Amino acid sequence: MDGEAFFDVKHRRRPFVIQSGEISTVVLGTSFNIKAFASDHKVTVTVNSGKVGVMNTIEGKSHLVRYLTPNEQIEINTITGLYAFDATEATDVSSWIKNHFVFYDVPIHEVMSSLEHRYGVRIEFIDSGIGNTRVTAKFKNMPLNNVMDELMVLSGLTYTKKNGNIYIYRANQKGGKTMN
Repeated sequence: MDGEAFFDVKHRRRPFVIQSGEISTVVLGTSFNIKAFASDHKVTVTVNSGKVGVMNTIEGKSHLVRYLTPNEQIEINTITGLYAFDATEATDVSSWIKNHFVFYDVPIHEVMSSLEHRYGVRIEFIDSGIGNTRVTAKFKNMPLNNVMDELMVLSGLTYTKKNGNIYIYRANQKGGKTMN
């Protein structure tokens, strides 16, 4: 799987397995979200209900990384194999299926990545350092322009559209790279 999907699996004898590169999510009956865009080099699994086992394949052998239960999340770096485990609000993570977005203290580059995937646009930072600006925001069924306007107020940044792409920069930026 390359992308993001929400699964609601009915209990059955044989496990239901989702493969995201070397990461497997094994399920017997649960609801959960997987975010696994190959370009992000990470797989994030969040459990809404039930229990899942997250496996990593190393040198051809599957190894259990961790079992997850409701409101637990694991993020695995697909390059290094390192992972972070945390409690989370699972309904917020899967709110994207209703065109809602909930972000708690995340770098704005992650927010823009989610918006790119959801709205089918290309978003680029003119100054790469500004992508680490952290934001907390909730958006419910909003058009992209409104979401961008609110994010710019929250972050103190500015954006412009050109040739169907969105470019983000500092309001007082001097220099930088040219927008294509």
